[in-house]
Amino acid sequence: MTSEKTKDTRGTWIKYGHFHYFSLGIGFLAGTAVSFLYVVVKLAPLL
Repeated sequence: MTSEKTKDTRGTWIKYGHFHYFSLGIGFLAGTAVSFLYVVVKLAPLL
């Protein structure tokens, strides 16, 4: 029973794990882009 549960959990992780990391990657890139644009807009008048 324990082995079956472990197998099922592993299968679920493989199924959703990649999508989860993909979403994190997109969120991280979006956040970085927004922060970069914010800094550029704030510093543009000073340059």
